[in-house]
Amino acid sequence: MAKPATFPKWAEVLTNDPISLEDNRVAPSAGKQNSGFIRSEVPPRQDFNWNFWMLNKWIEFFDDELIAYQAWVPTFVITDGGGGVASPSVSYGIYNIFPGKTMQQMHLMLTFGWIGLQASGLVKLRTTLPGSKQVLFGTSLNKIKYTVDGDQTIEGNIVVEGAKTYIDFVLDATAGTFNTANVSINLTLPVVDV
Repeated sequence: MAKPATFPKWAEVLTNDPISLEDNRVAPSAGKQNSGFIRSEVPPRQDFNWNFWMLNKWIEFFDDELIAYQAWVPTFVITDGGGGVASPSVSYGIYNIFPGKTMQQMHLMLTFGWIGLQASGLVKLRTTLPGSKQVLFGTSLNKIKYTVDGDQTIEGNIVVEGAKTYIDFVLDATAGTFNTANVSINLTLPVVDV
């Protein structure tokens, strides 16, 4: 089913009836909310109006907060170091955006890897953020251990600069040559639209 183009808005405007002097929507008492309507009861219109109004408010809330993950194939550029490193041979990821009230939050989950990583020193890999987003402010996650070859590790950092549309992964490959190197990242960033 496709997402509807409109919300089921109902009784959006709180008004007072000039004849009955009652509001058009009133929250039922806690007892009524627990028991619901009983057989042969004729519920007041205000209860129905409040219920439909509240249902729409929750639908709008979930629409704002929950956005499905989208597939992402990150591409990397080696900007510093590398020795004999080639561009990652395998990369994939997913991401989503939580709108928030003051800033958006981007949740990234990605994996990248090499077949036959040969490197020396520090290797800086840069990838552009998906979804036309820019990092709001910078941060750095240091001394992250990436498992390679099943039981060895490469130490590295994630460097995020403010007001940039990319993030850098810095790997310390001084340990030598690895047959395979697979890095998995789970990261949440404050972002804005470019």
